[in-house]
Amino acid sequence: MVRLVGNETTHRTVGEVNLNKVVLVSSQTSIFDACKHMAEKNVDSVLVVDKSGDGAKPEFLVRPLIKGILTSKDIVLKVISQDVDLKKTPVSSVMTSPVRTIESDASLYKVASFMNKNDFRQMPVVSPEEIRGMATSSRVNMVILESIITDIKLMASLFR
Repeated sequence: MVRLVGNETTHRTVGEVNLNKVVLVSSQTSIFDACKHMAEKNVDSVLVVDKSGDGAKPEFLVRPLIKGILTSKDIVLKVISQDVDLKKTPVSSVMTSPVRTIESDASLYKVASFMNKNDFRQMPVVSPEEIRGMATSSRVNMVILESIITDIKLMASLFR
């Protein structure tokens, strides 16, 4: 059997990629506390929801609760550069809203194209009822790059 191009990544979806964990904060959480959560969980963003999810730690969260996203980029551009008081200002005043999401069955190539075109570093991955995780442009692009390298090696082996 000869396979010219197109390994399994060609048809993979973003939901099949190892997604980053989702960190939730309420809209009234201070920017300072949101930054502490980001540092503690080693993530570059938090999703802003009506309730912080304190106490119960659901694996997934019902999708309509997402009100916004606060990213490290938002913190630099909207907080630090504007000299905003981190402890007194709620995340709702600087979060990006509405939040753009990716369906978990979206093709990796379409996701990479969309994220790169819009300069998004991370986006929530959702299914019809739940948040599955956070896709990062670096991880999506790395999976695609690994796929391309595999295809090149396969094609090179055909000419040996």
